[in-house]
Amino acid sequence: MRPIIVSLLLSLSLFGCSHEQLSAKNQQGVSDNMSTSSQVVKGVSFSGKVVHVKVEGNFWGVITDDGKKLNGELPKKFHKDGLHIAGRYEVKEGMVSFRMWGELVEFSELNAK
Repeated sequence: MRPIIVSLLLSLSLFGCSHEQLSAKNQQGVSDNMSTSSQVVKGVSFSGKVVHVKVEGNFWGVITDDGKKLNGELPKKFHKDGLHIAGRYEVKEGMVSFRMWGELVEFSELNAK
């Protein structure tokens, strides 16, 4: 019985140390493969065309001039199929969308062309 208790305490102390080390790595900005937090790649500029996508409950997306599909929330003033726009976006890595269309992004600095 005593060896079991000692083994249990030893396991708990090792786990506590590794948790503290992971926390220190995350605070220093070191990437951890087990991390579930999303990472954002900032500031990609684009120009493209607004499209009304009629799948997964209908939504508005953007197809860039180079053919990339961008899946993000567009303000209502840009809800015009075929409207040419330009702006910037940030990729939302580590996140998922039920739409399953294009790359999940957050738009900024949008302008109609």
